[in-house]
Amino acid sequence: MQYPKTTINLILILLAAVRVHCWCSEPVSWDLSVTHCGKYVWRGIPQTTGSALQPSLTLAHGSGLSASIWINHDVDSKDTTEKNYMLSYAWSQPNGTELSLSCVRYVFLGSAVADTTELAASSKFGSRPEFEILAYYDVDKADGLYVSAGIYQQLKVFGALFGKELQPELSARVGLASANHNAYWFGVDKATLNDLCVALSWPVYANRATTVTLSTTLSTIVSSSLRAALRGQELDPTNFYVSLNVTVGM
Repeated sequence: MQYPKTTINLILILLAAVRVHCWCSEPVSWDLSVTHCGKYVWRGIPQTTGSALQPSLTLAHGSGLSASIWINHDVDSKDTTEKNYMLSYAWSQPNGTELSLSCVRYVFLGSAVADTTELAASSKFGSRPEFEILAYYDVDKADGLYVSAGIYQQLKVFGALFGKELQPELSARVGLASANHNAYWFGVDKATLNDLCVALSWPVYANRATTVTLSTTLSTIVSSSLRAALRGQELDPTNFYVSLNVTVGM
């Protein structure tokens, strides 16, 4: 199924309808974020051999609409290798559950990988800890499904020492994918558990408009067949890296 333009147009129409209904009474905000990470790893697949610089800009409307652009710059090669464009609509349920729908366009620069488009849906619920389920369906090149389930726990003992804004968060996420997804990205035509990611994020500075966060991440491919596929491409299926993020928003 290759219909990214039609899909994006339909989503734009839906988002425009919601915007017309809500626009006049809701505020607009923006976030500018820059992350320097020791390695760029996407769903367990290393995308760089060394560090990467990743700026992003998000414009959000109070109605729940948002648009963002994200860029990956390979520090070692000095090349911009990827740009992602995202349109999203998010809303909350009375019980506190957060839901969102998104369309993501992946643009790969200087690569043999073809540009592609995914539709995404997510749900966040709970507070101590918080849980998140995300589903991505590639409606363009891969025609496959990737689902992840995550758990997030704030370490409140540190919040008592340093303040609520500076308490670290421990998270773990596991991903699984359909045979089509893995055939496209790994060359393995098999539905399986894909990757496990464990991270510790610590806001080391926060004020009204700016947050600086230090993160350590361990990412590993779970499936033996996918691990073998990465090794066949001379890529490491297990990666540990440190990231520093600065976000400014209003």
